[in-house]
Amino acid sequence: MDAAILATKRTKTISRLAEAFKRNGFSRAEFVNAKFLTLVSKSGKTFAAGGRHDLSSFDSVLLLLDLSLAPFVEPLLEELWKQKIFCNVEVGAYYLNSNEILQIVELAGSGCKTTRSVSGASAESIRDSVRQLHYPVVFKSFAANKKTQTIIIESERSLLSILKGIKIPLDGVLAKELIDADLVECTVVGEKVFGLLRMWNGVEIAPLAKARPAILTEWEKERAILAAKTCKCNIATVKMSKGFVTRVAPKIWFQEFRQKLGVDLYDEVAMHYRNVLEGRLVPRIKEKSILDRLVEKVGDFFYGGE
Repeated sequence: MDAAILATKRTKTISRLAEAFKRNGFSRAEFVNAKFLTLVSKSGKTFAAGGRHDLSSFDSVLLLLDLSLAPFVEPLLEELWKQKIFCNVEVGAYYLNSNEILQIVELAGSGCKTTRSVSGASAESIRDSVRQLHYPVVFKSFAANKKTQTIIIESERSLLSILKGIKIPLDGVLAKELIDADLVECTVVGEKVFGLLRMWNGVEIAPLAKARPAILTEWEKERAILAAKTCKCNIATVKMSKGFVTRVAPKIWFQEFRQKLGVDLYDEVAMHYRNVLEGRLVPRIKEKSILDRLVEKVGDFFYGGE
C-alpha cells in the first residue's frame, strides 16, 4: 500500500501524516507538491504528473488543498476516480463545498436539518422572500464565488434596506436564520466521529482554541456522517448546532483535536485508508447522478468552464 499526500507546501502536518501511514503498514507515503503537478493528456489517456511523481503509481491520494483550487482539483478527481485510486473526497466535492448556497440545497435534500434560508443570484431576487425568515439572520454576499461580506441582521426592515443599497454585481446572496446556541464541531473520518464544543456567549461562537470535549449522541454521530457523505467527503469537518448542520468542509484540524481530545487524527486517517485499501471498509463511490452533473455545471459557471 502507498499514499500520496497532495498539498501546496510541506508542513509538520504532512510529515506527521507520512509517519502515521508508515506506522499503519504503508510502504510508501510521500508529499507531492501540487504546485508542480500537471494533468497531461496523451494518446487518449490523462495522467497527473509532477517532478518525480506520477499519481497513477499510488494506491491512494490524500488531498489537502484549498477549496479555491476547485478548477484544478475537479479534473484531477475525475482521473483518480477513473483509475480507482482512493481519495478522501469524491468527484464534485470541491465545486459543491466551495459554494455554500449549493451545499445548503444538497444537505437539505439529503435529510440533514439546515436552518431556514433564502438565496438567489442577486439582491433583488430575494427581496420578496425575506419575510419568511425569523430574525436575526446571517446575510452573506458572494462575488467570484467568494464571500464579500457577512453581516448579522436583526430585522426584516434592516435586511431590505441593505438589499436595496447593494449596487455592485454579485454572483449570489444568502440570508439564513442565526442559531444562538453552542456549536459542535465534528471531525468525521470514515465511520468515526469526534467532537469539540464551541460555546456561544450571546454574541459569537468561541474559537476552536477555547473549545472543550463534546459528548456526542449516536444521532449526532449519524447526522455528521450523513452530512460528510452528502458533501462527497470521506474525511471532513461538520459543524452542527441544535441538530442543524451549519457547514461542511473537506478539512480537519489535527493538532486542535489532539490537544483537546487526546485523539491522534493522523493515525485515524491512516487507519481509515488502510481499511479501505484492504477491503474492510467500502467507501461511498457511485455513478454520477443528475445532481452530480448539476454540481459540475454550477462549478463551470462560477469558475469559467464551458
